[in-house]
Amino acid sequence: MDAHALRNRLERLQRVLEANRQLSATLQPDELVRAIVRSAAELTNSEHGTLARYDAQTEALGLVFAPWLPNERREAISLPLDTNPIGQAYRSLWPVLGEAQPELQARSILAVPMVVGGIAMGVLCAVNKRDDGYDKEDVLVMESLAAQAAIALENAEMLEQARQSYTTMAELDKMRNDFIAITSHELRIPLGLVLGHASFLKEILDGEAKEQSETIEKAALRLKQIVEDLSKIELAQSGTAVLRTQYYDVAAQLRSLVEAHQARAGEAGIQLSSQIPADAVYITADANKLFVAVDHLLKNALSFTNAGGVVQLSLLEHADAVEIQVADSGVGIPAHDLPRVFDRFFQVEDHMTRRHGGMGLGLTITRTLVELQGGSVSAESIEGQGSRFTIHLPRQAWAEAS
Repeated sequence: MDAHALRNRLERLQRVLEANRQLSATLQPDELVRAIVRSAAELTNSEHGTLARYDAQTEALGLVFAPWLPNERREAISLPLDTNPIGQAYRSLWPVLGEAQPELQARSILAVPMVVGGIAMGVLCAVNKRDDGYDKEDVLVMESLAAQAAIALENAEMLEQARQSYTTMAELDKMRNDFIAITSHELRIPLGLVLGHASFLKEILDGEAKEQSETIEKAALRLKQIVEDLSKIELAQSGTAVLRTQYYDVAAQLRSLVEAHQARAGEAGIQLSSQIPADAVYITADANKLFVAVDHLLKNALSFTNAGGVVQLSLLEHADAVEIQVADSGVGIPAHDLPRVFDRFFQVEDHMTRRHGGMGLGLTITRTLVELQGGSVSAESIEGQGSRFTIHLPRQAWAEAS
């Protein structure tokens, strides 16, 4: 090979490398297809380039981009896999040199499969060589370009699918949040009327009628709790929740919580105990929100612990944080469900057969209110042996902001 030919070959290889670099940097599928087709034409000194993809409905190949053809004509072209060089390249996974193809306005064509993982995702073509015809150098160039283009195009399409999925999920999440906000707001007025009249009737009625009014009141109070739970989540996730931090003794707060649940635990035959330092433990936090968060953990533990079981609330001190743990000897959580226990409306038990009430909001509220204060909450569990939930809260996380 003489010096001139060697120089030309090196220049061509440099152009191939530059084309591959540009393809790797392009993330939009449509833009990438145009860049691939343009590179195929330029690197082989051809009049045109095109890219074909398989259509499962027609069981043939269609041209994705062919700039020298009107769109209507391009869209009408269907290339069979057996009698066409582009189809043959797709099926055989080997480069194919083709003669004149009138429907493509092609005098000559070089078709090279774009392969990923041993499967052709399309065919890259150079159309109408400007000089003597396609040679081995053209085939090598096109194979290199097609290999890089296949990877780049697959990555770009996967990224686009991920973007679309994310957009769809964001839209669905917004619809869900809007529904929760509207529902909780619209239920307040009629629910207030039901509670007011039920309370009034309970005071003036006797006998069976009074019992019925008490049943109505209890059901309305339960519905009121659900509405309040929905509101807590909506406020926190919409960014409109307000933190009212204060410097207070969290140990005293937790002792009062345990005492408040003793009656329910006793009725259920559950031993409710605590392991809380006798001395004061001061933190800077929103006392009301932390109360609600721990309260939901205790309610959850008591709900899923059978008679004869044990529930314990513990407070652990660290230099810059506190840990609040609620452990139980209850039914536990299956390992495959554990990552989802803090999701909204998630229930471990099947909704048709579960024995416990609730909408699956308690743990979501706990996580939301704790994270709002710069903390975190985690869950550990062994199915059939019990669960332990741990709130980790910085002692001074909000001191400057309060």
